[in-house]
Amino acid sequence: MQDSVRITHVYRNLPLQFDDKIRTINALPLDMCEFDIILATIHDTTLEVPSIHDQPIVSEFPDVFPDELLGIPPVRE
Repeated sequence: MQDSVRITHVYRNLPLQFDDKIRTINALPLDMCEFDIILATIHDTTLEVPSIHDQPIVSEFPDVFPDELLGIPPVRE
């Protein structure tokens, strides 16, 4: 096993700004002198991934598209 780190604090809902968007993050302080900040996304891989076959699919749009196209659209200026 590699070296482990004990986390004693979690800073929740810290504002983080990228360009003009502000998001909140949960930050874990690490004692690493080489870096100012490390950003990571952690995904919970213990959850069951839903099957694509369980997702509802809309396959027909009879109220949106006509049965036959009326022709090629006119050339726009």
